[in-house]
Amino acid sequence: MYIKNTLAISIGLVLSTMVSAENSVKDSEDTINFADPTVIYSSFEAAYGTEGATLGFGLASQINEEWGGLAKYEGKKNLNLHRIRAAATNTEIGSGILLDYIWDTDFAGAGADSHSLVVNGLQVLPLGENALFVPMVGVGFTTNDFAENEAAIGMVQAMLVYNFTPEVWANFIPQYTYSFNDLKLKNGDTQSIRRYEFETVVGYRFDNNQNVRLLYKYNEDREHEATLSYTYAF
Repeated sequence: MYIKNTLAISIGLVLSTMVSAENSVKDSEDTINFADPTVIYSSFEAAYGTEGATLGFGLASQINEEWGGLAKYEGKKNLNLHRIRAAATNTEIGSGILLDYIWDTDFAGAGADSHSLVVNGLQVLPLGENALFVPMVGVGFTTNDFAENEAAIGMVQAMLVYNFTPEVWANFIPQYTYSFNDLKLKNGDTQSIRRYEFETVVGYRFDNNQNVRLLYKYNEDREHEATLSYTYAF
């Protein structure tokens, strides 16, 4: 109970606005390939679903000919949860790193705070003309007001992207999180993290730089989450 809410968000879909193995940062005059989860672009995002409303804003920049960067803020769960991400990727080889920080101000629905930080590494692997495979591994920590310590965590995630048409695409994302040590709770209990989740995302691009997405998430606790989001890239 004390950990699952934060971790589900802290590792979920962390590739959604990173850098691709392309030559430049995209803007509103480009046709944005929203199907590629590693394309970088500045954006505004609004979403609503079973976990409440989300607002997001991202700024992209070209560092040099080989490196691109992104900083993004998201306010989730009706702005009770704050997520900050920073990414950098080598555009020559399609490898990159992502720093993902989560601060939940209403953890477990009890008004408590929780903090999670994960550093991820990824590699982009094209599979023909219509598919893309992106494996990712990460390490970090999580803690909350119910715990007396921090738990070191590791995660693995794989993203399979398939383009049905140039405008319609889908992502399939299994992910697993593991804690290397237990959280010691203030009530005397201990808690370990062993968590499997699966996400499916279907998206549609229009007007070159706008996108709507439907996300469905399922985990081993038989919890379901659905979100409809809109993105404007500029």
